[in-house]
Amino acid sequence: MPKHVPNLIGAGELQRNAATIIREVAESAEESFVVTRNEPKIVIMSIKRYGELKALEDLEFIPHRKTSPHQIRESFERTGLYSKAFLDDLEDGLKKSSPYS
Repeated sequence: MPKHVPNLIGAGELQRNAATIIREVAESAEESFVVTRNEPKIVIMSIKRYGELKALEDLEFIPHRKTSPHQIRESFERTGLYSKAFLDDLEDGLKKSSPYS
């Protein structure tokens, strides 16, 4: 089982190297934690990562929102946790159900 090791950035380091750190975070697929006195204070992430998390949140907390079966499949596929066969079955099943088609 993979473990997530967060990217930690000191507040002082952020002040000194803001441009470099912002560029690195923008190119990264992971979020970074800004720490002060070894205590996480904020999380920074790229717009792309934010969009992915927002899409997952929308799917989780607004389950009855009308979304195309293809978009739902892409959201599940991005997690990398499901097989192609499962994703095919999921998309086919959603195409048959009236709330999402």
